[in-house]
Amino acid sequence: MKLFRLSVLTIVVGAFFVSCATSPPPPPNRGPASGPSDTGSAPVEQLQEVFPGNGRGNSLGTAINSAKIDAVRNSVVYLIGQGPEAANQSLLEDILYRTPNPNQYVYADTMETLRRDNLGTQAAMDMVYEITIRVRMDLVRQILESNGLMGSGQAAQADTSGSLAGNAANTVPEAAEPVATEPVWEGATPEQRQFLNRYLSTMTYLVYFDDESIEDTRLLELAVSQANSFLLGQGYTVIFPDQIEQLRSDAQIVFEDSTGQEQSILQFVAQRLNADVYVEFSATTSGETSGSNHYGQAIIGMNIFETSTGQLLGTIPYTSPRTLSRVSQFDAQSNAIQSSVFQAMPRLVDQTRSSLERQYEMGIRYDLVLQNTSDARLMSQFRQAIRRQVSEIITVSQTPEETRYTLFFFGRTDDLIDIMFGIADRVPGLQNMDLVITRGKSLTFDTGL
Repeated sequence: MKLFRLSVLTIVVGAFFVSCATSPPPPPNRGPASGPSDTGSAPVEQLQEVFPGNGRGNSLGTAINSAKIDAVRNSVVYLIGQGPEAANQSLLEDILYRTPNPNQYVYADTMETLRRDNLGTQAAMDMVYEITIRVRMDLVRQILESNGLMGSGQAAQADTSGSLAGNAANTVPEAAEPVATEPVWEGATPEQRQFLNRYLSTMTYLVYFDDESIEDTRLLELAVSQANSFLLGQGYTVIFPDQIEQLRSDAQIVFEDSTGQEQSILQFVAQRLNADVYVEFSATTSGETSGSNHYGQAIIGMNIFETSTGQLLGTIPYTSPRTLSRVSQFDAQSNAIQSSVFQAMPRLVDQTRSSLERQYEMGIRYDLVLQNTSDARLMSQFRQAIRRQVSEIITVSQTPEETRYTLFFFGRTDDLIDIMFGIADRVPGLQNMDLVITRGKSLTFDTGL
């Protein structure tokens, strides 16, 4: 009996060790894998989703949209190959590329700007824009399949079903699930155009002479006074010289400490005084006397700048005819310089307006800085919330300490501040957001994190 029990025990223990030495069956494949499947098919790779895009256009908005479409085009090349993409160019233009709403094919909040240059002038812009952005690969692929364009390329070979997607042309495609698209700016509304027209007609100008000018200060002051008189007559607001001088003397040390000389002191003053445009005036006069006749002539130049960026909007040169005075040579020079300014100012206003109309096609440009941005997911929620309120928002840089955005908005600074506080009240985690400083069209907030 003992011998029988010992035999049974031996069999059980042996079976136990045999089961331990046998490898368990592999788990079922639940997603893309990097190794071969149990059926011996090719390795299944994770689809690429982020693509570069290059765009060019006669405005910032056109160049950005062109870059997004180029990223979608690169995703198509990835899916079906360069040859089939080129061979089906006409069809692809109709079903994908020629769209007024490229944001339906990309995740707009993932766009990263690599290059932004204006190779032309403000009057005739030639914008170049380079980005990387995440493409909605599921949607692009569905469109290609439904039009019989799949069947080659890396993604087709990586189909998780084990069959080439090129067969999709012979089957009825499944109905596409609704895709949540980001709000996209599709052009200014009549109300927005009305706002822009009103804004451009009521801007604040700061006109001042060049610090390095060797011309008689009295003549330069007369020229500035003449320019301000013209602007006031046209309904614009001006910054008077006494305000400029007071801030210049008070802010010299602050300017040097806060900017590191990366901008001119005139731009710094213009930002502090909330001027939309500042004009740097230079002049050279000459005179002569012959008997009781005094003659004068003036050569002037006015450089126009956008205050927030310091971008040159235009240059107005003018040379006066020779003027005559019976009083003095100074009086002749004074008449020459004032008449020159009076003749040049209409051109200055027209060029400023024309340049800013192009630059503000998508709204007034604002620079937005958020301090203490350690929560990247929270910043993503913020971008999605503010995108619904503005024409466009672009992430310039992002670190845990600070995130910088450029945005375009049809509204004044106060309107944008109200929007920011409204978003802070709605987005959990931003309730303690507070305004730190506004300087021109640059706004800095602390998230309170």
